[in-house]
Amino acid sequence: MRTVAFLSLLVALTASADDTLAHRVAARAGHPEARVVTLQQELKLTAKPLNETIVWCDTLFGQLACSVEVGANGEWTSQEFLPQLNGVEGAPVGARWWLPQARTLNAIHQGTDIVPPRRTRGVEPKYTPEARKARVFGIVIVEVIIDTTGRVVAARILKALPFGLSQAAIDCVKQWRFTPAMRHGRAIPVFYNLTVNFRLDSAANGGKE
Repeated sequence: MRTVAFLSLLVALTASADDTLAHRVAARAGHPEARVVTLQQELKLTAKPLNETIVWCDTLFGQLACSVEVGANGEWTSQEFLPQLNGVEGAPVGARWWLPQARTLNAIHQGTDIVPPRRTRGVEPKYTPEARKARVFGIVIVEVIIDTTGRVVAARILKALPFGLSQAAIDCVKQWRFTPAMRHGRAIPVFYNLTVNFRLDSAANGGKE
């Protein structure tokens, strides 16, 4: 009985320590309100978008890892930490994001063994009246997910412009088409960064090329 009681206490203390660590990591990420879950519970959430903020800590590949995951409006972003290696105050070692479609695709980031997508069809971005009146110009950088058919299925802004140009950039790249990324002769879905250039003198906006 003493052995059983001791083991129960040890499990309780370990869980408490894990919860404390998870809360500290969540606070470090700017989300002290995060709900602590186990990795097994988190895995059950991958079939649907999150609509709350959660944090979990577990041992992966022999290394203690923590992830703070924020879900809102059908989009899910995460920051990943290695507190055992970098300390609780260490910077995140990675960040990921998904929209509902993208979570199913399990897209990957570019690597040396991947032939990147190549644009085969594009349209010019459209200025909003407000941006044209304010004479705003420059670039918008959009991170997208390109699926195995060469279509943009998810997009988010990395570098924005005001007066509606960021949304105009997203509307633009969603009409672009690509050859899909390839790895070992097989089409794969990938994350990819696109640059959309807004020029007041472009022909698409009533000026000269």
